[in-house]
Amino acid sequence: MKTMRLEDMVKGWFVGNFKPAAYQTTDCEVAVKTYRKGDKEKEHYHKMLRKSH
Repeated sequence: MKTMRLEDMVKGWFVGNFKPAAYQTTDCEVAVKTYRKGDKEKEHYHKMLRKSH
């Protein structure tokens, strides 16, 4: 089993279609985010793509 560290992931993202990822997939994205009081992120959105089955 390969062991990875959350600290080595980009901005807490560890599951998704990017590198490095503990589990690479296009089905979903998962992150652990930590914020301190007063922290802010730039407003953004995620375009949802539907898969045809």
